Amino acid sequence: MNSKRPRIVALVSGGTDSSTLLYMCMGGGFDVYPLFVNYGQLSCAQELKSAKIVCDQLDARAPMVLEVKMIGRLSRNQLTAADSSDPFFPHRNLMLLTLAAVYAQTLNCSAIAFGAVSGSNVPFPDCSPIFIHSATRALTESFGQPVKVYAPYASIDKAEVIRYGASKGVPYELTYSCYLGLPEHCGKCLACQNRKNAFKLAGISDPTRYAQSC
Repeated sequence: MNSKRPRIVALVSGGTDSSTLLYMCMGGGFDVYPLFVNYGQLSCAQELKSAKIVCDQLDARAPMVLEVKMIGRLSRNQLTAADSSDPFFPHRNLMLLTLAAVYAQTLNCSAIAFGAVSGSNVPFPDCSPIFIHSATRALTESFGQPVKVYAPYASIDKAEVIRYGASKGVPYELTYSCYLGLPEHCGKCLACQNRKNAFKLAGISDPTRYAQSC
């Protein structure tokens, strides 16, 4: 690793978006520090497995794993409770960015790579360009120094991310998106629906094995 390159903390989840962004950062001249957060999501084990594999494929550092899984008890949603019908975890992305900012500060860097994508079957408010701008301002004010949130996908849809990543050779067959955390993607949760739809709209063959079609 070249210590003279600008450092950046990259939030990784093992999914399509964060993996694509990790590829972009690794090829963009950054000294990348991947960060994986266990916030109590059902899919933690599968996500971390994929994140480690993708990092290894890129010859990147193994992800720092931050354990804050008790936070998952604060909100019942599809990410944290299998019997929930609510796909939204309020304030999750703000929490992730805050934790990444703390980690970045310990590394003496002020940049965070965040793979939020605005285009979705159900658009979440904490994936929008407005949220990214507001979060960047809040983190900067909180720290008293500029904090840069690098979120290049916040104004595009998932299909565009997939199309770009495929052109760069991102191994999407190694990524994981399902909310349920089963070895095979369920094919029915919102994350699986978004994943399927993105590959279809991108015109890229979907390498994912789904337990069920929808």
